[in-house]
Amino acid sequence: RSISVSADPLESSTRSVGQEFGSGEHFKSLKTVGHEGGKDITDNSGTDERLSSTLSMSLSPELAGIIPVLEKMQVEVFLKLMQKQLEGGKRGFFNRRPVAPQGREKYTIEDMLCFQHEPIPTSLLRMSSDLMSRAVKLFQVILRYTGVDSTAGMAPLTSIEQIELVTKLYKHTLKRAELRDELFLQISKQTHNNPDRPSLLKAWELMYLCASAMPPGKTVAAYLSEYIHNVANSQPSDPEVQSIALKTWNALKRSVKASQRRSIPAQEEIEALLSGQKLTTIVFFLDDTFEEITYDMTTTIAEAVEELAGIIKLSA
Repeated sequence: RSISVSADPLESSTRSVGQEFGSGEHFKSLKTVGHEGGKDITDNSGTDERLSSTLSMSLSPELAGIIPVLEKMQVEVFLKLMQKQLEGGKRGFFNRRPVAPQGREKYTIEDMLCFQHEPIPTSLLRMSSDLMSRAVKLFQVILRYTGVDSTAGMAPLTSIEQIELVTKLYKHTLKRAELRDELFLQISKQTHNNPDRPSLLKAWELMYLCASAMPPGKTVAAYLSEYIHNVANSQPSDPEVQSIALKTWNALKRSVKASQRRSIPAQEEIEALLSGQKLTTIVFFLDDTFEEITYDMTTTIAEAVEELAGIIKLSA
């Protein structure tokens, strides 16, 4: 039978097959460009080998996998601005004065890669000043979604408000590769050494939602794949964290293969993914018959066609 698909929530174009997970590029230099007071800040750190060796020794084993990504990050600038924020008076999220991580005065590279309550002063990755300001706003959305500092006079989010925040993240990152990488690293940061279980679970939930709609770049995807797989299979571990980490890992594999969506997921798609349910849509044929097929946020047109072919027993 000839078929014509009616207008429905499924994406109208096939997503191309992307690259498989790579191992990340070799560690190069840590030249960084930041922005402070209208002036560029450049990190003229030492040689590649010395930096790689130093950073390897300074990071915990859990964080060592991120070393190939560090060449893309503005480490020195971030640490400098974050230290300035901790020391000098810039008030924190919801007007709370910043405090150094774990009561320490020195803000380290490990702190840069781990959970924090405070907003970030600049992006984790090197990018243009315009994108840096957007990256800072992304982290504020992450803090809000995960309920960080919600006790400081902020009411818990409703389900609609949560979906609005997720949609905002999709809107600003879906078609911008640099901000997608930044977003995934920011969310990953909030899953490392997070002492607050509700916040940790919301961070993993957000990672799952983002991985289901779009992939990061090859280097970041390689790091996240290894990290998420380790969390999903580590023992002993929180069963709920393991469960969502496993779903996130599978979603990441699918999105890396299929590339990012071309349209922002609808509210019902987000709700269905969170509840573990499938949505349905109707396919109309030219002979005035129709069939119902299922889909979710990760479904591609090729997968929908394959399901439809099975329903009508159409062979190649």
